[in-house]
Amino acid sequence: MHVCRRSVLAGATAAALIGIGGVRPASAKDKLTEANMTKDDYNKITETKTSVADEPPAPAPTPVHNFSDRNTDSVKEENGTRLLKGKEWKDKTPEERDAYLREIQKTMPAGSRLVLTVPKGELWIIPPESYEKLTRDGAVREWTEAERARIPETIGLGDGVSHSDIRGTTRMRPVRRRDPL
Repeated sequence: MHVCRRSVLAGATAAALIGIGGVRPASAKDKLTEANMTKDDYNKITETKTSVADEPPAPAPTPVHNFSDRNTDSVKEENGTRLLKGKEWKDKTPEERDAYLREIQKTMPAGSRLVLTVPKGELWIIPPESYEKLTRDGAVREWTEAERARIPETIGLGDGVSHSDIRGTTRMRPVRRRDPL
């Protein structure tokens, strides 16, 4: 049996680099978080556009920070209900989101609040008295203007990562600038 010397060397080199933490391919587990979210990401998650001609869009859900496991339990204990998983919300177009919100708002109890976790994208409905308690207790935290203003336009590659890494093997996502240099 003949073994190609180049492939043996390449495999050994790759194994050595991975073993010392040098090269790590990006994986599906690298998810959007508050730490790596850009303003563009935030805007895409919260965007809705009218689905009915000559009418404004339905009232948008209140953007809130992602829930921790403990906060999710608190919301459920207070009769909050998740209507859509993050992937389901993000897969909808802004017009489809508006149509969905219009349907939900026709039948939801008076005073109930629709909240959208950002960046996860989960849509929840929370009864009015529960919403006040959950915000007071810190389980539900709305995004403030100051927090939105601090979201960066772009995310850098991070320390120790080569800028010539054109294959996207870094953990963080490079984001191009919108304005010309």
